[in-house]
Amino acid sequence: MRKVFIYFTILAAGIIASTTVQAQVNMSRFITLTVAKDSVIKLNFKAAANDTPVKIKCGNLDTTFTVGTELKPKANRYTAGDNIMTIYGDLSELHCNKNEESLTAIDPSNNTELTVLSCYSNQISSLDLTKLTKLTNLYCYSNQISSLDLHNNTQLKSLYCAGNQLSSLDVSNNRLLEELGCGTNNITTINLTNNTELKELYCGSNKIEALDISKNTKLKEIYCGDNKLTSLDLSNNTELTDLSCYSNKLNALDVTKLTKLTKLYCYVNNISNIDISKNTELKNFYCYDNSFSTQALDDIYCSLPNRSGKDAGKIQPVHKSSSTNNDIVVATNKQNAEKRNWKVQYYSGNKDIATNGTYDCNGTTDIAEASAESTLTLYPNPVEDVLHITSDRPIRSIRIYNMYGTEVAVANDAASISVSHLPAGVYTVSVDGKVTKMIKK
Repeated sequence: MRKVFIYFTILAAGIIASTTVQAQVNMSRFITLTVAKDSVIKLNFKAAANDTPVKIKCGNLDTTFTVGTELKPKANRYTAGDNIMTIYGDLSELHCNKNEESLTAIDPSNNTELTVLSCYSNQISSLDLTKLTKLTNLYCYSNQISSLDLHNNTQLKSLYCAGNQLSSLDVSNNRLLEELGCGTNNITTINLTNNTELKELYCGSNKIEALDISKNTKLKEIYCGDNKLTSLDLSNNTELTDLSCYSNKLNALDVTKLTKLTKLYCYVNNISNIDISKNTELKNFYCYDNSFSTQALDDIYCSLPNRSGKDAGKIQPVHKSSSTNNDIVVATNKQNAEKRNWKVQYYSGNKDIATNGTYDCNGTTDIAEASAESTLTLYPNPVEDVLHITSDRPIRSIRIYNMYGTEVAVANDAASISVSHLPAGVYTVSVDGKVTKMIKK
């Protein structure tokens, strides 16, 4: 008899507890999902308080449970009994990721307290966020969204909407935005002048022709590769550590103010010269498929920061051994880079490049080492307008220095150089590392 009494007491307590949880569910706050019937939907939740009751209804599915202030390690799975799944309760976060074609729409407008919405890797084509004024984080990448109205989401700090079908994106009202990932869309222009808190920008693989980031002085990472940029002004972005601007139409890139830069990926552009002498923290430099001459690359090797006592740096000036510019790179002297603890590699396979050049970094600027015994022939000398040079080897670089060691003239892949603009005096001429003297009339 006692056992029977205990049994009914426990049963009654369970019924009461269940009824209590169900009664506490806030049925006025809900989120609606459009799902494929009989599919398994993965969901995860977070609430502002522990033991927050939540109910899910979808056809014959009707379940009530509690949610805490932390996400579960793995999402729960729910079998959809119908095409409409409704989630009731005081949720602050909803994560419904990676349901692919089983999730085609989401309406969060009846849960205005939502702060985080993560719905990436689904087949959502539209998303109404106009009532979610407290939203701070939105992860809706890898869907089919063609437009996104974010005017009312003024608290937004993180926005990742890459891999959709967006042709434009207005973030002018999102002044607190710190992270923006909008890559792999069809965006042609983007205005970031109001986003002064921005620290990370990922806008690669779009159709952007111009990018003004002069107001985004807190930026640490920029990924704007695979666009149509012809120029990129980085003069105000001195906090940058990572810069990826590959596969654009850049003819020049000034990184002299980026003293904190550690990674520079500027491959597949039209850059012919770049000054990295100020980038003392640089450790990865991928610059293949540009317009660098052998001399330009030798100059880069000589200006690489010294990484002795640190992990070796990596510079990749050519894609692979069959690339059209491979001979240009092979003619360089990689020992100048290796002395600074840098590996000179092919991008493909990270294989070391064998070079045969003899360029000497010190020979180009150290006037004290100038030798009158040089085998070079300069004429006329003294010279008034154009200095001509003959050598037993093809000439890659001619550099002229005044008495103070300042470079005053330079010519690449030429056998003559104009000096008409120089005042009269004695100058040092360096030709591929060999030095001699010149008198200007």
